[in-house]
Amino acid sequence: MTGDQIDKLARKKMPLPDEAGLCDMMLYHVLTALYSDYLKGVISEANAKVEKARAMEKHRELDLQERIYKQTTKRTLELEIIAQEAQKDHKCPLCVKMYDIFTGYRGRETE
Repeated sequence: MTGDQIDKLARKKMPLPDEAGLCDMMLYHVLTALYSDYLKGVISEANAKVEKARAMEKHRELDLQERIYKQTTKRTLELEIIAQEAQKDHKCPLCVKMYDIFTGYRGRETE
C-alpha cells in the first residue's frame, strides 16, 4: 500500500486490509496516534506535520526493503532447487561451493 492510501484510512479510522504488510501496519498506527494526539491538543499542528512526514518517509524506506527481501527470498529458493539438482547430476566443485553458499552450509563445520 502507498503511504497516502494508509493516511486516508488512518484519518477516517477505517481498518487496514488483511494483506497490509508490517510496515503498512506500523505507519497506520503512527498516523492514528498522531491524529488522536493532534485532536486532543497534545501536539501542535506543526509537530504533527513534521512527525507525519518522518513516518511517511520511513514507510517508503521500509516498504522498499520489504519488497527487496521478498524478491530476494523467492529467487534464493528457486536457485536452491536448481543447485540441489546440479549437485545430484555431477559433483562439480564450483556447483558444490555455490550450493553451500546459498544454503548456508559453507563453513558450518568450523562453527
